[in-house]
Amino acid sequence: MKYGSLIVEKKEYLVIKRILNFHKHYEDVAHKIALAHLSEKVERAIIVGEDDMPSDVIRLYSLIKVSNKQGKVERYQLVMPTEENKQEGKLSVVSTLGAQLIGLASGDEIKNAADSDSFKIIEVKEPVQKYSGLFSHIDF
Repeated sequence: MKYGSLIVEKKEYLVIKRILNFHKHYEDVAHKIALAHLSEKVERAIIVGEDDMPSDVIRLYSLIKVSNKQGKVERYQLVMPTEENKQEGKLSVVSTLGAQLIGLASGDEIKNAADSDSFKIIEVKEPVQKYSGLFSHIDF
């Protein structure tokens, strides 16, 4: 990992904890595994304030560019669960891949459990949607 540990912004940490609490009753195994992975990651993460958050760390609403070993480039945006739209490249933070990406930085690599492929994060852009209202009203 680029920074030696995952990094999560303080307000997003609280949002993710609320999402995990709300979604803990999922019954499908793949989703339960993704949620357990996300919960474990968040508990080990370094929690920082907005001003200390590195600009290349993946957070809610970040735009992410990854490439696989074959050089195929894919673009995603990490979003809240109700905003997921795979056709538009919007990944829920509680999806299998979304849970793996949050808190990582450009240059980090992940292994996709679904197809054993690995991805390198080649670019992270600051969130295009800031948090107006995100923390006062959260849609799950």
